[in-house]
Amino acid sequence: MVFHIPVYSGGKLMKKHIYGWCLISLSVLGCQRPSDFLYDSHPAKHVDYKHRLKEMTSNADLDILWVIDNSGSMSAHQRTVIANIDQFIDGLVQGTALRWRTAMISTTRFQAPFIGLKPGDEADYTMVSVNDRFKRAVQRLGLAGDGTEKMFDPVIDALTTYPKFVRPNAWLAIIVVSDAPEQSPMSTDLFVQNLIKIKNGKKDKILFYGFLNPSDWCPVTDSAFVWMASKFEMLLRQIAGGAYKLCDPVFGKNLANLGANLASVVVTPRMVLKDQPIPASIRVYYKDRELRGGKGGDWEYSSNWNAILFTDLTFAPGNDESVRIVYDVEDGIH
Repeated sequence: MVFHIPVYSGGKLMKKHIYGWCLISLSVLGCQRPSDFLYDSHPAKHVDYKHRLKEMTSNADLDILWVIDNSGSMSAHQRTVIANIDQFIDGLVQGTALRWRTAMISTTRFQAPFIGLKPGDEADYTMVSVNDRFKRAVQRLGLAGDGTEKMFDPVIDALTTYPKFVRPNAWLAIIVVSDAPEQSPMSTDLFVQNLIKIKNGKKDKILFYGFLNPSDWCPVTDSAFVWMASKFEMLLRQIAGGAYKLCDPVFGKNLANLGANLASVVVTPRMVLKDQPIPASIRVYYKDRELRGGKGGDWEYSSNWNAILFTDLTFAPGNDESVRIVYDVEDGIH
């Protein structure tokens, strides 16, 4: 009989394989003699390496693709987008050097893009009138779109038809505004695979945000669906981002704040780890001084990116500084 018992030894999590021959009866559960046991300890893989801060993956380029429902029930929601796009863009630009570009398509497959994808119709951070151009594009959406709303297929169509929109090292953020379920024939898994292919394998540079209307969140205004096990919920299990209630009274405020949140995510310096860590075992040192982790500290661990996100780099004023990363690897046993 083999028992696997996790124990700590010398401050490290160890794996004990206990081999023994035990007698099990109706009244006794026990092992016969101490000499029947052979102990074989295998420590968790322990990672300890240095990383130069200037090598951290952080890029101020962001490609934003909006997918806005243009079916008959979306009039009020389209007006809310128009009313709050100024604040959204303000959030992108305040306090950052973010180099963003944006584009918009509808939930009607094979409909031409409304802004940002065609050559000569670019919309980015360099343009003074980009806010007004985007508002006019939303107004052109109208309400006569396909009643079977699709997000996955139109996104892949757009990004493959206009491949230059996706810059090789930029982040790609997809923002969906809809009161309907995702109704493309494409599965969530295939959608994610296609996005990863479009991003040349850089899954950690893909973000999804949805302003959505599942029936367990909001009154039904289109085809009813529940959040759990929906295509959107399954999507957020695989890539980073978030979902908001379309019926939320502060929908406009949430939309406005998303710009600042996106900017923070994109420009935050991060260090992608080589293995999947046991989060509680992570330690970060600068010149033998342990840095504070967690909320309010110098760094936080993100399971979405399997990365350490640095919230404050003032501890390392030099141009060629390093930090030391220490953690135990999660192997499914420890």
